[in-house]
Amino acid sequence: MIFYITMWHGIFQFRKARILLFAILVIPLLLASCLSDTSPALGRTYQGPILQLTLEDILTLSTIAYTEEDDAVYIIRPASDGNELVAISARIGNHAATKVQLDINAQPSELRMDSGRYHALNTSQLKVPATGFHPDKDLYVPFIRGSQELEKDFELHGWIIFDVPKDSKLESFKWEAGGDIIIIDL
Repeated sequence: MIFYITMWHGIFQFRKARILLFAILVIPLLLASCLSDTSPALGRTYQGPILQLTLEDILTLSTIAYTEEDDAVYIIRPASDGNELVAISARIGNHAATKVQLDINAQPSELRMDSGRYHALNTSQLKVPATGFHPDKDLYVPFIRGSQELEKDFELHGWIIFDVPKDSKLESFKWEAGGDIIIIDL
């Protein structure tokens, strides 16, 4: 009888050790994946018939300060205190056409969120002269804006800026230009 109790105690201790080992190895991985705020879409390239699009980073910001060609410093702010800026770093490449004309301001990209749909800002129209010191100046440039001609095997690399309500949840990003429509679930 004592042999069976000792054996049962040994089996129980072994199972307990396996459960503890499992918890030590797996729970940190599960927590990291739950707490991570990155989208699986980041870094992946999505290809349309003519263009390919890669989202590299998505940030929420209170302001964006940058320098224009005239060396003047400008700032972009959200439209209201209840809003924030979402900056998306992206690469748009032409992989098929000899040349493609992109009118980004006429066909702005769209950010779909749980609170609605928001078009990319025309940063040229929303800039205001900045005052004071801005240590983060020029971190989110160049902007992808205006009219761009993109030859085959070349790409644009820059930032697309959105003004959205605070605490909105990202759902998808829509690029419609150059004859392509690319929708990326975020």
